[in-house]
Amino acid sequence: MQKLQDKAEQVNLVLESVPSMEIGKNVIAGKVKDAIILKFKISLDNRLSLLSVLVSTYKKKPIEIYCVSGFSKIISKTATFEEAKTFLLEFVNVVREGNVDTALSNSIGRAAHIAFSQKFIEKTLSKWNSKNLDETYQVLEEEILKLTKAVSVSVEGDIEKVSSVHVRHKHPICELLKPVEPITPESGSKSSSPSTVKNELEEFLSLVESKYPQILNVKVVSDQTNGVYSDFLNENEIVFCKIPYESEENIKKADELKLTEPAQNLKELECKLIKQLSLDNEYHIFSEGPSGILFHAVETQPVKVKVLRKPDPNNQSHASSEKKNTYALPIAIGVGLLIVIVIGLLMVN
Repeated sequence: MQKLQDKAEQVNLVLESVPSMEIGKNVIAGKVKDAIILKFKISLDNRLSLLSVLVSTYKKKPIEIYCVSGFSKIISKTATFEEAKTFLLEFVNVVREGNVDTALSNSIGRAAHIAFSQKFIEKTLSKWNSKNLDETYQVLEEEILKLTKAVSVSVEGDIEKVSSVHVRHKHPICELLKPVEPITPESGSKSSSPSTVKNELEEFLSLVESKYPQILNVKVVSDQTNGVYSDFLNENEIVFCKIPYESEENIKKADELKLTEPAQNLKELECKLIKQLSLDNEYHIFSEGPSGILFHAVETQPVKVKVLRKPDPNNQSHASSEKKNTYALPIAIGVGLLIVIVIGLLMVN
């Protein structure tokens, strides 16, 4: 009974990749390889991702796309030249470890769906047969940048001819991770259109006008090393802003609030993030500044915003223990000298 069920599962899988059952039988028997798997490691600013794209060489379309993103050491140690099933096991290990950036994973997976269109696959298949991925890297990087609004991306990868059934059937990844779905007209209609976002921006401004005594245009402070892109900021997170020392209004307000140092250098202000919206290549970041003033920053490109990071308690305890040890040595020496002096006095007496 189990063998029949396994056979039925294999038939269903293979028919997603080949046009006829006759070819499918040869694929299941291991006589024909019907697919190519592209294995990528992606560096997107300060995050890493693994991406797999299983492509049918018969139907010239992606069968399954998987992606995991985050800061896992497993990702950094994974090599794209690993055998296909082993490479996919690394996805499983990352998921089991936790802390997967699901939003970024989905964005990269959807970018791959856009990049690997049927037209592109038909045009590039001959290059893949000779393991030439140069054009593939370029197209994939462009689509990832469009969807993630990141500043920089680099892709490395490998390609392998496989049996789609051999790779997919009973692989642990099927139980832990869903393939990334492409963007469909239906799902696209649910996302925010420019007009919807514009309305949302206007509605937000009308709501906060009564709550805040004043709205001031500011600039966010960028931090290319440890900053966070605005799309990934959380409400109530502490971000840093500056009042541009440009217009008379801003100069007056900065002086009133004592937001300048003696040399008229602008102070970095800690502000509580309220909302962020993206509209027509503009990134609107709203935060609550000093004296209950609403700060509104508009950036024309994605920027890494400086955020307040809480100190690591482990580092604090380590530092405090070092401090204790620093004081412990001279105290011990002092006590030792005192004992020697006392003993010497007793011997004299």
